[in-house]
Order: sequence, then structure tokens, then C-alpha cells
Amino acid sequence: MNESEVGVFNFNVTPPLYQGAALGSLSSTSLVTYSSGPTGRFIPDHFEIAEVTPGRLAATCSTGNLYSGETTTWAEAPEYTFTAHNVGHGITTNYTETGYTKLTAANVFSGIVEPTTDGSQDGTDNNKLAVSLTSNQGSLNIAATDSGVMNYVFSALDDVTYQRSAVAEVAPFIPDLDFSFPTTIADSDGVAVSSLVNFSPDTSAISLRFGRIWLEDGYGPETENLILPLRAEYFDGTGYLINILDDCSGWDDANASADTLTALMTSTGTLVGGSSNADGLLLQAPTAVAGTPDTGKAIITLAVPSWLQGDYDNNGFYEDPKGIASFGIWRGHQRVIYRRELH
Repeated sequence: MNESEVGVFNFNVTPPLYQGAALGSLSSTSLVTYSSGPTGRFIPDHFEIAEVTPGRLAATCSTGNLYSGETTTWAEAPEYTFTAHNVGHGITTNYTETGYTKLTAANVFSGIVEPTTDGSQDGTDNNKLAVSLTSNQGSLNIAATDSGVMNYVFSALDDVTYQRSAVAEVAPFIPDLDFSFPTTIADSDGVAVSSLVNFSPDTSAISLRFGRIWLEDGYGPETENLILPLRAEYFDGTGYLINILDDCSGWDDANASADTLTALMTSTGTLVGGSSNADGLLLQAPTAVAGTPDTGKAIITLAVPSWLQGDYDNNGFYEDPKGIASFGIWRGHQRVIYRRELH
């Protein structure tokens, strides 16, 4: 006898007459039905996995920008079905009935193999670029319409970060993250996944870039306020270019400081096309700060996230961007009404 389902069963057996008599009787010709006590629990042979969605990694800017060292998460979490099957590959629909479901979210989560490097992109040391994941247990829910089927959805709290270091200073690339569900994933009865399943989330809309913020120098009279513009840049493989994909990075005077002469005035904003354009950090005129004319140079430092720091002095260390504000360097009005050049 074969049992193709999951559960505990009572079996009824009605043996045929043997030489004209019922089993266990020498004279009765009436068939007799015998009933067993509760038999089992019968369990599935294996689980099979199918893709609902491989998931989609989120950019941190609507234009698809993501910086090396910047943490992101799922725009759409990966989702896969786990279906209980018998040895003949039929679905054991009873598995998702109350009391018979032994696979848990913890069983699935603990077995997932996550990437520690990009699947294809090398760093300058010819090793695959390092990736860090902070993973959280997802959810496993019984499918509403399919008996024997469970949906595992990755956690929306997962974090993905491409590690930022000198070897990660490479041209922009599309991330390649390889995950797998191995055959070691099993429920508490030891029913396991039948075969290795690999998958890669959709990252096609993302340009991962090694970036920095550049703070411009500026100059003007000591009697006037001064603006230092800033821009986001990325490494294109040979040098740094303005990152026109960055419409998200911002500045705030609360994160800036001056070492002398001037003071930061209220100034906040967000880059557009990678630039502050005519805006930026607003510095108070030294004359207004000191009460008397005061000229010279001030170093302005803007604290930025680690993924926007740069090795501006090529010393092998990443630091916050600095700009030089020069006050009193201004020719003034030439008081010329008309000028003509003669040859």
C-alpha cells in the first residue's frame, strides 16, 4: 500500500473471501472490514522551490544612482514558493493543514547562502568587490489559494552595502548579487529542498559609482557674504567627473565649520544634476563677524557621509571635503565708463 498524502490516517481493509469464507472465520461468507488505529504521521518526500519574484535592489536616488559604501535595501523583496511534494512529485496538499506544517521562516532564513562579493565586478586588486549584507528573517506564509504551498518573502529590513575602499575605486557598473537556496534547508522532520536554487535580484536600473563631494574654493571682498558651491563627482575609470545622476545628496550649514575669519550662515539644499549650481555654503563677511575689516583665508570643512568623502590629497586616507574662502582678494570697480582697444 502507498500513501501519497501527509497526515495521520485510519485505514480500513476489507479482505476478500478465502475459499468461500471470510478472513478469520471457517464458515462466514460475509465480508469483514478491519480498521486500524491512527497510523502515521506521514511526511513529504521533499520541497520544491519556484520563483515569484527575484526581487529588485533599490537605488538611493530616483535616477538609479548608488554609491560604493552607501547602504541600500529592497525596492521589491525577493519572494519564492516552497511546495511540499511526495516521492512521485505530487503536491502533498495536507502539509499546510493545521498541525502538519513543520517548515518555518527560521528554517529557510538560516539556510540561505548570501553573496559576500559581487558576482562579476573586480576591484583594482583583481579580486571581486566585497559586499556586506545585514539580513533579517523574512516571512513564510501559507499560500491563500494553493494547498501545500508556502511563500517566503525576504525582509524589507535587509541592508546591502558595497564596501568602500581604495580597491573599489573603479568605473561605474551594474551590481551582480548571487543568492542560493541550498538542499540543506529542511523542516523539523528533515524534509529538505530537492535541489540547489540560485537567483540574482534585478539590479539593471542601478549604476554603482565610487563618489565624492567636491567643495569649491571662493573669493570676494571682506565686506560681502560669500557662497562656496559644491558638486558630487564619480570616478569614471580614469578620473572624476560630475555625477549628473545625483539629485539627492544635500548640504547643511550645521555640518560645516570655518577655522577662522568667517562664520557659517543658514544654508541648506539638495544637488540637482550633481551640482549646487549658484547655491552652496553661505559664509558671513569677515567685516560683519569681527566688526572691523578683516582679510585673509579661511578653510571651510563640510562633514559628509563616508561614501562621499575623498582622498583629496592622495595620502591614502578619505576625509571630508574642504574649500578655501579668500576674503579681500577683489580688484574692485575700475570706474571705467568706456574702453576701446586700438591696433
